[in-house]
Amino acid sequence: MEVKNMRVLMIGHDRDAHVIREALSEAEDSAFTVECATLLSEGLKRLSRDGITAVMLDLRLPDCQGFATFEQIRQAAPHVPLLIINSANDQDLARQTVRHGAQDYLQKDRIDRESLPRALRHIIER
Repeated sequence: MEVKNMRVLMIGHDRDAHVIREALSEAEDSAFTVECATLLSEGLKRLSRDGITAVMLDLRLPDCQGFATFEQIRQAAPHVPLLIINSANDQDLARQTVRHGAQDYLQKDRIDRESLPRALRHIIER
């Protein structure tokens, strides 16, 4: 299945959004458009409108922390594929979200122009 013109919502910190935008812009044959929200409340508001192909979610946000962050996104958009973006300290939490419905997780320090597009395509094609 060929996936083109994917609109991805990144809910997380500005510094991570910069790395994600860079990785996706450098990816071969990339057709990703990234929208960003730094707060869970902003991300939930954006998800209330159509057009998001996938969500990348940091579980440590200023207005929500941990598994509750995942639960709120899953409740708001149960059919939108979800990629958890986590730190090395949050591996167990990331695995827990996958057991409860997230499609996958990717460690922040391993994001690059190959791993991120591949992970996004994988969760979207599933």
